[in-house]
Amino acid sequence: MLRILIPLCSFFVIAQQPVFDGVVSDEEWQEAQQFSIPYEIEPSDNGPAHYKTEVFVHQVGNDLFVGFIAFANMNELRSSIRSRDQIGGDDNVAIGIDTYGDGRNMIVLGSNPDGSQFDLKILPNGNNDEYNLFYETKASKHDDAYHVEFKIPISGLQFTPAETLEWAVVFGRSGYANNTRIQMINFAYDRSNPCVVCQTPDRITLHNVTSNKRINLLPYVFLRQAGYRENGHFQQQKPKGTIGLSGLFDLSSNTTLELKLNPDFSQIEEHFLKFASV
Repeated sequence: MLRILIPLCSFFVIAQQPVFDGVVSDEEWQEAQQFSIPYEIEPSDNGPAHYKTEVFVHQVGNDLFVGFIAFANMNELRSSIRSRDQIGGDDNVAIGIDTYGDGRNMIVLGSNPDGSQFDLKILPNGNNDEYNLFYETKASKHDDAYHVEFKIPISGLQFTPAETLEWAVVFGRSGYANNTRIQMINFAYDRSNPCVVCQTPDRITLHNVTSNKRINLLPYVFLRQAGYRENGHFQQQKPKGTIGLSGLFDLSSNTTLELKLNPDFSQIEEHFLKFASV
């Protein structure tokens, strides 16, 4: 009986994967690739990070799990539940991924300590572009840190299929220390080089993943009504509205068609790390 039980126990240990609950524990992430965010790039110039940040990355099938343990002075934490891409000045953590390894685009996926998300694309010149990807985040707050877990569908990203993939990754974090906004990153950042992802030494390795073609149509309707007070009476103006549509279609693993009809400019996003200006 013991000869049967021992191999079974060993199998379950090896096959263990992170429990997606917003709590990053060592036991669940022991098979993951591990990274850190040791540099502060604002206001310091590549000085030691004010807070320690541990990062874990683990592939499970076609999903990429990313876990952050962000140690912090929890009395200075700034975060609340917000609409997507509207985290403003909140604390946050993020992962940037270059799926082609040529520095053309870095897809950035981030979250604040309440699990509110933001995503964008960073171009080689350092400018930001709109980007939307369906992914999940869960977070939790503790005495000396907050945890964030990401569940990212790899098939939702564009890449050249191969049995083994090696992607450049950037890990970033924004927060506060003594009421001052600080920004941290996983490598010493060269301000003279606008290509952020070209500088990172960190890579993640993936095996046997597939790429699916995306078809996204995002319509929107916006309605507003204003008014004014005159002679003690409130007068309402006529309602005004607008409609629009954006879409994204993958023609192949290397080509995407995007369209925007009357775009909603409220979706313009703020970069989680202002690489172009620091």
